[in-house]
Amino acid sequence: EGEASNSAASAPTASPRARWGRRGAAGWPALCWLAAWTATGVYRAMLWETLAVHAGPAASGTCFVVVLGYWGCLACAALASGFRLCAPPFRAWRWPRAAQLGMAFLIMNDLLGSSVNYFAHRHAGPLLYSVFHSSTVFFVALIAVFWLHARVTAVQWLGVVLVGSGVLATSLPAPLEAQGSFAIGLAAALLANVFHAVQYPIVQRILEACPEGVQQPAAVAVTFWEALFGTALSTTWTFIYTVPHWTEEVYQPILDSPSPSVAWAWYAYVAYAVVEGVHGLAFYKSVQLLGAVPVAVSKGLQQAGAAVAIHIGFCGVDRTQCLDYSHGDATTWDEWQKLVASALSVVGVVVYALGRAREPERCKGVREDEE
Repeated sequence: EGEASNSAASAPTASPRARWGRRGAAGWPALCWLAAWTATGVYRAMLWETLAVHAGPAASGTCFVVVLGYWGCLACAALASGFRLCAPPFRAWRWPRAAQLGMAFLIMNDLLGSSVNYFAHRHAGPLLYSVFHSSTVFFVALIAVFWLHARVTAVQWLGVVLVGSGVLATSLPAPLEAQGSFAIGLAAALLANVFHAVQYPIVQRILEACPEGVQQPAAVAVTFWEALFGTALSTTWTFIYTVPHWTEEVYQPILDSPSPSVAWAWYAYVAYAVVEGVHGLAFYKSVQLLGAVPVAVSKGLQQAGAAVAIHIGFCGVDRTQCLDYSHGDATTWDEWQKLVASALSVVGVVVYALGRAREPERCKGVREDEE
C-alpha cells in the first residue's frame, strides 16, 4: 500500500498537451486561449491596414504603434493579475536561474524583433506580411526539436511544411506587388521571423523551469516583465523624439494618408494597444498550455483569417490588399497566389492536428491552477 502511494505520488502530472481536446479544466482553457490568440492576430492585421489607410504610419519614423503595443501588454498583464503585481509569480528574483536568463534573453530578443517587424509591415503591407510571417513555423519546429527535444511526427512535419510554404506561393515564379519594396519586406519579415521563432521555445522553457522549492513563473508574469522593459525604452524614445516632432511625425502622416481621418486614426491606435495586450497574454498562456510547436503551427489560421478579413474590409480601398489582385501582365497564377498561400496554411494546420506525437514529459510539480 505504501509503495503504491509512493508510486502514485511520483507519477508525472499529465501535460496539458497530452490532454488536448478533452472536455475538462485543462483542455478547454487551452483552446480558448489559442482562439483568443488567433482572433486578436487577425484583428491586429486589420488594424494595421486601418492605420495605413487613415493614419499613414508607414510614413512615420516614430514606431508609435510599437510603443502603444507595449503599453497594451503592460496594462493587460496588470488587469489579468488583478493588480497583484507583488504576488509570488511576479517575483522574478526568486525564479529559477534558467527562467531568469530566459526572461532576459526574451526581453532583448523582443525589442530587436519588434523593430524589424515594423520595417517588414512598412514595406510588405498587412496582407503580404501575414503570408511572409507564416514561415515562422519552420524555425520554431527546428528549434523545438533540437533544443527542447520535442517529438514531431512525419505527418506533423508535413503540416509544418504546408503552413510555411505560403511564402513560396507569393514569391514564385514572380513576386507579388507590395506596398513598398517586396525584397526589403521579405528580408525584414524573414529576419523578424527568426527573432519571433526563438520566443516560442524560450517561453516554453521559462514556464517549465520549475525545480522543487523554487517559485514557478506564470504566463501573466512573463507578459508583465517583458512589456515593462519594452514600455520603459519605447516611452523614453517617445519623449525624446516623438513628442518634439509630434506634428510632422504623427499628425502630418494622417493628413498625407490615402483617406485621412483623425477619428479613425485614433480609434485604430487605441484599439491596437488593447488588441496587442490581449494577443500577448494569450500567446504566453497558449505556449504554457500547449507547447511551442502547436501554437506556431496554429499561426497558419491567423495568416489565412487575416488575408480573408483584409480582403473583405479593404479590397475596395487598396487594391494591393485584394486576394485576387495581380499587377503587370496578369496571369491565372497571379490572381490565385494569395488564395493558394492562405489555403496552404489552413490545410497545414489541419494536417498537423491529425498527426499525433508523444511529447516529452514536463517537469513535475506544476500546479494545474498555474497552467
